Amino acid sequence: ELEATAPASPRLIALRDSLKTEGMAASRAIHRLHRLVEWHDWQHNPFFALFGAALLWGTQIAFAIEHWRRLHGTHVAVWLGAVAQFEALSSLSAYRYEHPGDPFADIIENGPATFEATRLTHPLLAVARAVPNDVALSGTRRLLVVSGSNMSGKSTLLRTIGVNAVL
Repeated sequence: ELEATAPASPRLIALRDSLKTEGMAASRAIHRLHRLVEWHDWQHNPFFALFGAALLWGTQIAFAIEHWRRLHGTHVAVWLGAVAQFEALSSLSAYRYEHPGDPFADIIENGPATFEATRLTHPLLAVARAVPNDVALSGTRRLLVVSGSNMSGKSTLLRTIGVNAVL
């Protein structure tokens, strides 16, 4: 559970801390909403309908859900963003663990737009089947013409460049 972890990284600590609202964990608040929705569904049960009508069950639950929305509704986007960031970091770390030989990009802040890769392969292809290629796009070479016969790997090369640029 993300909220129960004790990370050492400042970024992960910030992500974990963003999953709290006024001292309540996001998972606990979402569980509360889930329970309210389940209670709302009780009014459709024929055995409970008579008691529910007498107690104004639907109205009471609607007020409780509205109260939940006022307390936590504005934080849902933050929670989803934090979980998405954690998921992305987790996916990258899993990829790094499974492919220790693959390099990570060196990002140069102030310089010309450059893409240079040596022995570039598609990350989803098995190492034994992947055909490595060198690709260099920089100041003087800003265009790459890819040609060849059918089924020779043109599309795979272009996808490989795109996926690796994103990674």
